[in-house]
Amino acid sequence: MSEIAAGVPDPSGYFVPNETWYRDFAPGIISPNEGTVEMTVRFDKPYEEFGNWYDFLFRVIPAQEGPGNTLISAHVPPPTAKPTGSTYEQPLTFFVRNGLGTTGAYAYAQPSDLTYTAGQPFNLALAWKTGPSGYVAIYKDGVQLARQPYAIDPVQEKFMPYEFTVERGAPYNVSNLKISTRALAASELETSTASFSQGPDTSLLGDITLGQPAQTEKFETPWQASSGYSVVKPAFRNDKQVFARQDDAVYPVMTVNYGAAARTYNVAVKATDPEGVVAFTHNESVTVPADGQYRIEELPLPELAAEVGFWYLETTVSSGAGDVIVYKSAISKLPDNDVSVADGVYADYYGTHSDYKDSMSPWAKINTSATRSWEDSRVFLWQAIEPEQGQYTWEHADQYANAANEAGLDVLAVLGNPPNWASTRPPVSAIPAEGYPSSYQYIADRYVSQDILSQNGIPGAGDDWADYVYRTMKRYAGKVKYYEIGNEANFHPPYLAASFSGTEAEYFRMLQIAHEQAERVKSEYEADTGEALELYVSTSGFTPVAGTSADRQMTIDALQEPYVGYYDIFNIHGYNGTSAIKNDVLAAYQAAKVDHPGLTLWQGGVFPAERNIRFRACEAVRDRRQIYGLSRERLR
Repeated sequence: MSEIAAGVPDPSGYFVPNETWYRDFAPGIISPNEGTVEMTVRFDKPYEEFGNWYDFLFRVIPAQEGPGNTLISAHVPPPTAKPTGSTYEQPLTFFVRNGLGTTGAYAYAQPSDLTYTAGQPFNLALAWKTGPSGYVAIYKDGVQLARQPYAIDPVQEKFMPYEFTVERGAPYNVSNLKISTRALAASELETSTASFSQGPDTSLLGDITLGQPAQTEKFETPWQASSGYSVVKPAFRNDKQVFARQDDAVYPVMTVNYGAAARTYNVAVKATDPEGVVAFTHNESVTVPADGQYRIEELPLPELAAEVGFWYLETTVSSGAGDVIVYKSAISKLPDNDVSVADGVYADYYGTHSDYKDSMSPWAKINTSATRSWEDSRVFLWQAIEPEQGQYTWEHADQYANAANEAGLDVLAVLGNPPNWASTRPPVSAIPAEGYPSSYQYIADRYVSQDILSQNGIPGAGDDWADYVYRTMKRYAGKVKYYEIGNEANFHPPYLAASFSGTEAEYFRMLQIAHEQAERVKSEYEADTGEALELYVSTSGFTPVAGTSADRQMTIDALQEPYVGYYDIFNIHGYNGTSAIKNDVLAAYQAAKVDHPGLTLWQGGVFPAERNIRFRACEAVRDRRQIYGLSRERLR
């Protein structure tokens, strides 16, 4: 056993770089018993434009599985069932879960109460208190919008992560931030949107306005002092769980001690290989000074020197005071990339859906070639880019494109999914009494846009769609190489309309317009720079599902004239392997290549039905252990 003394020189920088998420340490700043988060926000779109996906304002993601995907959260969710009122608008939701399953306390600020003028700042406060007289509450400018009594236990320490996140960018644009370790009353809340001031229970205070360096300060509070709060906690981040063979593998932990005396912890790491065999155990002693300072210690794992493989980690942290906590994670060491060996046909075969909040560097380490902007990275969708007509929010897409470029990954940007103002979503009164068969049908962005909707059987001109596509492709010329038009668009009427409400003709009109705009951008780029621009349009990643759920014939029609001339890449999702599409889709693809020899086939998504050894090498890259594939196949 060795003892760790020195830490990372600047622990405040020990977070995955991300311009739009403000990140800071959660333990000690956020009390598991009670607290208040105050923010000056500037909602940049009308409330009816929320709800196309989960718009998170404040988020604490649990350190390990148990309480669901989120431990503490403030967000506006999408509608998932037939509304009980006259609109689709969903309440601003704030909850605190304690880790006993998804047990938690929930408050809902109804849209009719949360009134504001888009672009104008106001203050939001989120307060919680656990125990017999517990509650959660939401305030706007010091006025209580929602309060719900709950008697729940405090948040369990084993689920509190090392960081929390706050949205600096669209749609909330948080500037002032103040966190207290006590549930404040309405009369104690900030009243000015210009700046916030320190109170007796303030643990963190600052200005996190996007476009300038965040300026925050931490303070000791009565709760921290009286409880003597102290912790050693894993600093889980995906780029510290994937290492090259020659890298020194480490296990990072965050430490802080508000007690009266230094405290020593034992950190015991047990590594198990995929077959269940214990590979090694490792112990470190970590002494935390009693100074209230946050530190990061990178505990060395010398047992992995020059090793290659994947291991599950079970880490036990204890201080001899009955505070034993076990954390589960994984780690991998990758084989050397032998650059002397020429790349093969499938060198760029593997891609992924990189999560917006995570580092893309682990994917680059395993020579992943591309990332698809889906799942938690739907940053190029129309509803995200143009939430109000003529008003554009680029910061999330900029961040994603820059991060991918820095990691050396190509981007497959998914375009489509209109905002509410452009959508043809019907009024609530038109929903069938029994509701829709798919929960996605309540979301505005699953509907064909008004400018594409057919009149007398002829799809519209698509001027708004064309403008959005052109502006996006123009902005990311040279940064984003591939664009996928819609996701699984053959989930459409009269089949299950889970992805697209329009007709086959309307979708192909969208595809045609996107291809025209791509050619326009390429022409302008060459005229401006004298160089050719690599820019390619892909079909929707069609679902291969057959039967009554999806339009299988649409995938084949896309390979016929004239539609096959509307794109460069035919894209299908590979859930059932090539055997499921061999006789019809692949046959049509091979026939189309006769007249279109440059046509390529991509597999835009795959999900393993069960965990097996083939996927384990990548499990440590994603904190949810879900592997999605993006493959660029060269079929002959």
